[in-house]
Amino acid sequence: MISLTKSLALVLSSLTLVACGGGGGGSTAAQASGLIIPAVSVASLELAKYEGVWQQVCVNHMSRTTTLVAISADTFTVTPQENHYANADCTGTLVATGGFGKPQETVKYRATLQGASVKLLDGTTIQAAVDPATSTLSIASFVFSGSGVRQTLYIEGGKTLTTLAYAEGDTGVVRDAVNGGTTEGGLLLRNGELLALVPAIGSTTAFTVNQRFFR
Repeated sequence: MISLTKSLALVLSSLTLVACGGGGGGSTAAQASGLIIPAVSVASLELAKYEGVWQQVCVNHMSRTTTLVAISADTFTVTPQENHYANADCTGTLVATGGFGKPQETVKYRATLQGASVKLLDGTTIQAAVDPATSTLSIASFVFSGSGVRQTLYIEGGKTLTTLAYAEGDTGVVRDAVNGGTTEGGLLLRNGELLALVPAIGSTTAFTVNQRFFR
């Protein structure tokens, strides 16, 4: 849904996930991020399908997982984690992991919106049942750890600039902090994929796909 840290507009922004190479099952990703997903969800029947660990495809050394955990019938926490590998196709040594050290956001869903207009990534538009929501972001900086972390600098606006050691050499990676603001978005489960949506400007019934996730 925008930058890596603006997740509802992030998962919904933010979300990020089978990863190329080095990927694992959902339980492994959840354990790595320190999250525990309850065996019995407290989410409503309509929303329970979203709970768990979602993945995104490898992009330039990075695979990303996003974990959604229900804390009430209509409220979830969203926790992204980045995994950076030595090679651009996400193979080789895991050189760094990154995250906020806590959930990036708390998302509260509203009643399902039937017949919403959704513009897909290929430009086509469909009608679908969307679960709209409001996301409240945490306040935290994005931090990397691991053997490939050279240094981290804090720059204007809460951003971090971290130098990571990849197989082809060191590269600077910039990440935004989350600042406690709120965003609007929605989720749609379609053909086994989780689609994170942002509202069309000036509309409460039209959305655009921002990110795609899969198990």
